[in-house]
Amino acid sequence: MARAQQRPSGGAPLTALLRAERFRLGARASRVQASLEAHGGTADERAAAWIGADLPPHGAPSVTLGPARGTLGPYSFGFLDNLRGIAAYAGALPALPRRGSVALVCGRREALPEVAPLAIAGGLGVSWIISVGDGDPTEVLAFLAADAATRLVLIAAPTEASAMTALGGKRAVLLGGDPLARAAARRAGGAAVDDVEAWLAHGALLAAGARPERPVAVVVGGGATVLAEAARAAGLHLPITHVEDEDPEEVAAAIADAGGDLLLLSGATAPASPPSLLLDLGHAERVRALCRALAVLVAPPEPPIPRVRAEREQARAIADEAGADLSDHQIKRVLKCYGARVSRQAPASSSTAAARVAAQLGFPVDVVAGAQIRRAGTAAELRRFVAVLLDEAPFVLVREAFAPSPRARLLVRRERGLGLYAEVDRERALLPLERADAILLARAASGDDGRPLIDLLARATSAATDLDLTMDLDLFLGDDPAVVAATARR
Repeated sequence: MARAQQRPSGGAPLTALLRAERFRLGARASRVQASLEAHGGTADERAAAWIGADLPPHGAPSVTLGPARGTLGPYSFGFLDNLRGIAAYAGALPALPRRGSVALVCGRREALPEVAPLAIAGGLGVSWIISVGDGDPTEVLAFLAADAATRLVLIAAPTEASAMTALGGKRAVLLGGDPLARAAARRAGGAAVDDVEAWLAHGALLAAGARPERPVAVVVGGGATVLAEAARAAGLHLPITHVEDEDPEEVAAAIADAGGDLLLLSGATAPASPPSLLLDLGHAERVRALCRALAVLVAPPEPPIPRVRAEREQARAIADEAGADLSDHQIKRVLKCYGARVSRQAPASSSTAAARVAAQLGFPVDVVAGAQIRRAGTAAELRRFVAVLLDEAPFVLVREAFAPSPRARLLVRRERGLGLYAEVDRERALLPLERADAILLARAASGDDGRPLIDLLARATSAATDLDLTMDLDLFLGDDPAVVAATARR
């Protein structure tokens, strides 16, 4: 059963908790006490901030390790303020991670591997580790958005799209999560991934700075083959310099000669420049994840979608005349102004008029009245269907017929704080549509990213963006993709 999302207390209690140095410890907080004693912070029975597994004191800034609701929690494992060295933390913490600008926001402890040891092993520069447990991360994300020491947020907690707006444009790497939240992370320059190793790899690369174009590697000692195979599997061009021993002069010369704008380094200390990442080549899956993430990062960006040529004034006039709700015929007229392929159709108020339209379209045709659709393969069927439907409606649409498959549904909806977004199957993309997101939508629709479908998606969403429309479009996905049925609302 899905766990209920619980909203943590307001900003003031959260700030008081995360800025505290002394903590009152309740039941089953022995791991927290051990972390405080080993790494920083003080257990004090008179402190305002409270940590424990039972019900927190009323009004106290609190971390609830158990099922009760707290400022962090339920089922939080606490937090680490790595810059001040305050470890109010119930997870595994063998040492403090390297200090840096990356914050990790996590859910329940059992939902993830122990994140602090992973951050340490990957050499990740950490500002905070904060567990919200089963709570809503929105307040924590707002806190980190305002935290000058944090430049990147790695999120591995149940996160809805509305929570992403709290980051204020700060980059994030989202593990799992709501499809629209993933779209928001991508649009802000971050990433959305599906496994922990990729989550940490993208975090390490984004934290390293500018987008690299020429990554290189220097391996001192063993492991060069592991790195070479991982790069080859990822399709990553990665020149690798192998140094047999640890002679400082030889290592320094290899690093100086390697060139590149991002250095992957194993078995040696990182230089002041260029930006570098330390590798542990003993963890092959971690190395493979880093190479896959780096291959994505160094790939040339997709060219922008050109501004769609459209008869914008005509489209706006049609929409203004229609009012709040646009019918199938009205929205198709709008889409046609944007060059989108739509079903050929015309209204008819008699069997004779319907027959003229069908003669132009060619049989079979669909006869449409409201939600009722009849497919006519002959003139006789057409007359019969039109006669029945005109008893219930003032006119029918005689429409070009399309095969029942392949089809997809394109929705354009609105989310507070994010604006309009497109939805196909389980994929989401913020508007205006970028080419990389158009490719994701096309693949979600058909398993392919052919240019005609991407072009149709671009034209339909351009109309939605320009006219501030929500839409529901039934798409035919054949060789000549088209809008078969449509509704829209302003």
